[in-house]
Amino acid sequence: MSKLELHNTTPGTFYYNIYNISVYSARISRPVFKNKMKAKKLKPLKPLKTIAKIKKKRKKRPITKETVGTSKLEKKFGEFMNSIGIEFDTQFQLSWKFYDFIIKDTNIVVEMDGDFWHCNPAVYKNGPINSQQKKAKKNDKLKNHLAEVAGYDLVRIWEKDFKDNQDMVKELLLKKLEKYHEKKKNK
Repeated sequence: MSKLELHNTTPGTFYYNIYNISVYSARISRPVFKNKMKAKKLKPLKPLKTIAKIKKKRKKRPITKETVGTSKLEKKFGEFMNSIGIEFDTQFQLSWKFYDFIIKDTNIVVEMDGDFWHCNPAVYKNGPINSQQKKAKKNDKLKNHLAEVAGYDLVRIWEKDFKDNQDMVKELLLKKLEKYHEKKKNK
């Protein structure tokens, strides 16, 4: 298979070959292909300046507490925390990341991780099976780091643990609260 090359294009114009490779050149004249049989000239795209203006005009939806969703699992966990008497706020923002819960008047942040989306190692023993899980793992590591640097105690609870053993989750949360209050008294 021969390489397809494009030379001498008009500035600001893109031409595509059959291999979907975009090529740009600043030389002024007509395109000349070494292999004319495989080349296909398409209509020029909008100039780059126009594309940049369009992108600037598009408004991205701001990420706020109101626009970040709450999953069914998080709602159930919120009801669980209410039932054991823990007061909390949802969608706590730290830097540019949002955490599922923060226990009021403490530095304890709680993340409720779904087994599939966050790739629970107890369920997925061979590691992430898709790109979403890989992204979630990286994001989780970043959130862990941000919380630690900011002085927050991050508690991660897996969906499987919450569904199968709520007593253990209750004990874990109450121990964290007790530890926090002991540290606070000692200061």
